[in-house]
Amino acid sequence: MKEHFGSSRLTSILLPGLLSQGNRGIAISRHRGSH
Repeated sequence: MKEHFGSSRLTSILLPGLLSQGNRGIAISRHRGSH
């Protein structure tokens, strides 16, 4: 139970970072495509 909570907390910290990085990559690819 304790380990699961720790991992879920780690995910909640890492997930936003991954999402923001992914969105940035999509924006860059879109910008290149529209250029």
